[in-house]
Amino acid sequence: VNDTYGHGVGDAVLNHCAALLRDTARKSDVLARWGGEEFVVVARLQEGESIAPLADRFLQRLRAEPMRLADGRDLRQTCSIGYARYPFFPERPELLNWERVLALADTAMLRAKAAGRDRLAGAVAGDMRPASPAHVLERLRDLPKAERDGLLKITVGA
Repeated sequence: VNDTYGHGVGDAVLNHCAALLRDTARKSDVLARWGGEEFVVVARLQEGESIAPLADRFLQRLRAEPMRLADGRDLRQTCSIGYARYPFFPERPELLNWERVLALADTAMLRAKAAGRDRLAGAVAGDMRPASPAHVLERLRDLPKAERDGLLKITVGA
């Protein structure tokens, strides 16, 4: 956007996206610009509630409401969303701190981009239950192996 339309339009796109996120978020959600064109949403979920529908609402809203340029044309944005739930292992919250969970959400976002952009991807706990935080960190050094071993799954949706 910056290269094609200029930095002023790039800033306007960020503001447009932020406004759509604010309008879509629930009152209890916290939104922050994480840097560049990335945003973080911290959402409190109820027991048994999934984060995927919230991520999908954000994606659908951004798809549905393009930004209107000064010349009257619509500028459609794409959005790649990565998400993860904290605590990642609800029955053992000490196994991964929030920074590590945020890194998993970032990895999921990169998977969404690699799968063609304008989609979402979620990092969720698998069936394996590690014994300690050190065991988790050791497993996460090789993410593809951690996925094969069942520590976690990263699923990409449209």
